[in-house]
Amino acid sequence: MKNYYSLYEEMAENNMMLSFKGEINFEQVNNLLKMLEDRLEIELDTKVRKKLYNVAVECLQNLGHHLDNESNPFNHTALACIESYDDHYVVVTGNYIYNDKIDKIKDKIEMVNAASKEELKEIYKATLDNNEFSDKGTAGLGFIDIARKSGEKIFYKFYAYKEEISFFTLRVVVWKSEESKSSSTLIETNINLPLHMESLRIEATKQTPLVKFDSETGVLEFKGRSTPENPVEYYKPIIDWLDKYSAAPKSKTVFHVQLEYFNTSSSKCLLDVMKKLANIHKAGNSVEFNWWYEDDDEDMKETGEDYQDVLGIPFNIRVING
Repeated sequence: MKNYYSLYEEMAENNMMLSFKGEINFEQVNNLLKMLEDRLEIELDTKVRKKLYNVAVECLQNLGHHLDNESNPFNHTALACIESYDDHYVVVTGNYIYNDKIDKIKDKIEMVNAASKEELKEIYKATLDNNEFSDKGTAGLGFIDIARKSGEKIFYKFYAYKEEISFFTLRVVVWKSEESKSSSTLIETNINLPLHMESLRIEATKQTPLVKFDSETGVLEFKGRSTPENPVEYYKPIIDWLDKYSAAPKSKTVFHVQLEYFNTSSSKCLLDVMKKLANIHKAGNSVEFNWWYEDDDEDMKETGEDYQDVLGIPFNIRVING
């Protein structure tokens, strides 16, 4: 049986005041806000209580507004949690989005983060009066309102998940007092810090390549031959490792492919590996693809160009010792 006391202890250690993961809609958002309101009775400072509640309303309702209602298979699956620390609260939300929305969201948040308090006020008024309210009613006011009510920058992160889809997390700090805010050395913690994970190394054989994936440097390497009897089974731990790495990749990932030969059944698995890396790139992270070939091996050179065309990501096609 699962150790539920350990789960309780873990949540307590993480200062969890309220947490939710699963299917969400506006009814669920309202239920979460009601629970928060009840739990905020322990906060004696009515000004702080009101500020946190207002920020939570904006974050959670913003989450509801921006859940994808198209073909995204995870369209209503979301994360919401509120943490309480000695001198501040943290509101976190997360939901799946299509990668083609990332740049627009980034631009909005960066614009808000770069604005002063007075500039935010002017941006809010201009946005309020631009007659571009959508059927969801926000007209882009959500991030502006969150920044104004919290008085803090918005922390965010995009985690590459599956092809065309990433998990978007939003984190907002609400201080318990001006004194604690001015004296704190708080940095962008939790969702913005990379997760520790082990590196991956698989030694080469006559049928399989050397695989070196360094989680500390972000340098990934394939070298040798790939003709395993069961390529899907062989590549599974590689794919699994990349799934974990994709959750918090290095600021720059470098991928070296130096294969003498690989069979047709390996080619699809190799593409799956590169798609994982391409998703990291599409989520806004730097990924460098290096495809190495012998100077007399035109077939391997053309294969690299084929992968480049399929992925739509620029490759460095390089001659070994060239």
